[in-house]
Amino acid sequence: METHVHPGIVWLAIALVALSVACGGDDDAASARPRLDAEDWVAAVCAKARDYAAAQSDAIRPLAEADEKDPEQLKEAIESMARNSQFAAEEFLGAVERIGAPDIPHADEVMDAFRDNEKEQTDVLDKFRSDVNELDTQDKRYGEYVLDLVGAVETQDFRARLEAIDAADIDDLVDLIDIDVECSFILFTR
Repeated sequence: METHVHPGIVWLAIALVALSVACGGDDDAASARPRLDAEDWVAAVCAKARDYAAAQSDAIRPLAEADEKDPEQLKEAIESMARNSQFAAEEFLGAVERIGAPDIPHADEVMDAFRDNEKEQTDVLDKFRSDVNELDTQDKRYGEYVLDLVGAVETQDFRARLEAIDAADIDDLVDLIDIDVECSFILFTR
């Protein structure tokens, strides 16, 4: 039996990947590490961001393969995707914590921005999952309701969070990230 994936389901997957993130790590461990110069730090974070993006692509697979006309299968796929996506995000944030902070004057604010952004996005993802679980899979319009929930999801703007620190070293760090277009896309559009 051939299944067809509704374009809205693909956007659901993209939106949830943009939201699937985790809470912060161990602040003491991160502050005890030697700091990397900004260029090396960006290179290390971007390498981990690529791993994260690959893991997120794998996390989407169950949803992309789900039959949108089967609400139970769709609900299971959403839960699987969210669970795997959140795990990937936890791994990514843990990797950033292990890298440590960049050697810039506002390094602690950069790390706090990562943690705060991830926490807010986790809260949004948790609410979405809760809202999906409250839907009646027996309702003929289940798929429409899921898409409505996706449309109501608010993503966090990590670039704006960093730029709100309003310091030249942060602007320089964002510029370094932007040089790597793929990394910039991963970090600033999720």
